[in-house]
Amino acid sequence: MDDMRIGFREKITLAQDIIGSVEQLDYTLINHFSKGLYAREMHIPAGAILVGKIHKTEHLCVVNGDIRIESDEGVKRFTGFHVFNSHPGAKRIGLALADTVFITFHATDETDLDTLEGQLVVDTFEQYDSFALEQQRKLEALQ
Repeated sequence: MDDMRIGFREKITLAQDIIGSVEQLDYTLINHFSKGLYAREMHIPAGAILVGKIHKTEHLCVVNGDIRIESDEGVKRFTGFHVFNSHPGAKRIGLALADTVFITFHATDETDLDTLEGQLVVDTFEQYDSFALEQQRKLEALQ
């Protein structure tokens, strides 16, 4: 019998397609800027399901509330206050079990939100794979 399991990438992409086809909840988004640092603060209402974009860079995350998050690293439930490191290529799906604040911190001097979007995230795993391959080629060229 063939293995019927699907990988995380396929599962989260399918979930994103399904979630994107229904009415979206409003949530508060606040952008913070300081010298060399950008923080993106989301206030997620209880009951909300959300799928993040694919991050191109390593960065810190702070979460405060109660949220169940699934990523390529597995499923974790965050209750209360937590800080964790996010690796390049990370994409998450979350279910807020209570009102939750989720903040990402990025090292950058950029303040234009459209430019930041292009620097920090991509929409598809194919775009991320192309980006990662280009980064690897640049590193190899320097050696």
